[in-house]
Amino acid sequence: MDAVLEKYERGLRKSRVFIITLLISTIVLSFVSICCGSVIFAPSKVVEVLANRYFGSTFPGVQYWEDIVIVNGRLPRTAMCILAGVSLGMAGTMMQGVLRNPLVSPFTLGVSSAATFGAALAIVYGAGLSFYTVSGTVFGRTVSGATLITALGASALGIMSICLVFALCRRRDVSRSTVILAGVVIGYLFQAGVTFLKYTSNDAALRDITVWTMGGMWNSTWAAVIISLPVVILASLLLWRLALDVDSLTAGDDIARSTGVDVKRTRTLVLIVSTISVSVCMGFTGVIGFIGLMGPHLSRMVIGNRTTFLLPASGLFGASLLLACDTLGRIIMHPGELPAGIIMYLVGGTFFVYLVLRKNNRVV
Repeated sequence: MDAVLEKYERGLRKSRVFIITLLISTIVLSFVSICCGSVIFAPSKVVEVLANRYFGSTFPGVQYWEDIVIVNGRLPRTAMCILAGVSLGMAGTMMQGVLRNPLVSPFTLGVSSAATFGAALAIVYGAGLSFYTVSGTVFGRTVSGATLITALGASALGIMSICLVFALCRRRDVSRSTVILAGVVIGYLFQAGVTFLKYTSNDAALRDITVWTMGGMWNSTWAAVIISLPVVILASLLLWRLALDVDSLTAGDDIARSTGVDVKRTRTLVLIVSTISVSVCMGFTGVIGFIGLMGPHLSRMVIGNRTTFLLPASGLFGASLLLACDTLGRIIMHPGELPAGIIMYLVGGTFFVYLVLRKNNRVV
């Protein structure tokens, strides 16, 4: 009994250390992200600018343009990376938990394809709206009409995708595999819509759709952060409250019911909340792949399957990973940038090749 208790406590310590390490990593990478870009700032200069702006300091060497670039450019971009990474990492963890499949993610359930279709609709047909070419304010922060309409289109269609999945799986006896298959089918249908819009759009719209699907932080403004922040916070809190129920679900629906868990309600709530969080962030960042798979997988390899620890670990891992990819993209093509989505596909593809080789190392 003492050996079992000691093993359990050792696992708790390992999980806490891992989460704290990821938190420190996120903070460090956030600072690096603020320093890097078309203009490279020394860490001391970033500290001076932030101290002048937020803490009432008066460093005389800070210039006006440095304050604008760091506060209105780098800070919201870094914040958007964190929000999108946390959202995707947590969503992947919870979707995999309720459907008991390690390959489930927002991509698997058709959310990304639906969001892409929504963004493509906004890009192709939104130009006809009077608000498209002007700027507005959201809580005092300026946002262009084109960005807002594209984000709304992506968010609305992303949320619609999970509603369609539930509509296809409304029978009481539907299996988890059917839910996943319905998501894949919905994803293909929306992808067909995206292809049609690309084929029929003009050159400018085609370029905008292609750039949006690459995934990047070009639309990361304070308005985008202000819109996304409350959604991600509320979604994270709701998913955290459902973590214990998801732990029960991973042991099987019958076992979960025996512990008093409403299986259908929990599964529905987790999928809806996760989809809303991801869709809102994706509306501003475009398609960012693999974080919903890599975050949970790598965290699970270190700390195991306990959702109460896996959820924050996956979120922080997703934030660190997206920060690293976005910063690397700005370093590789300095003074330009390589979209973070492209780097994520390279990193994610390499990671899963490694998993396949690792699993089959007796054959390789």
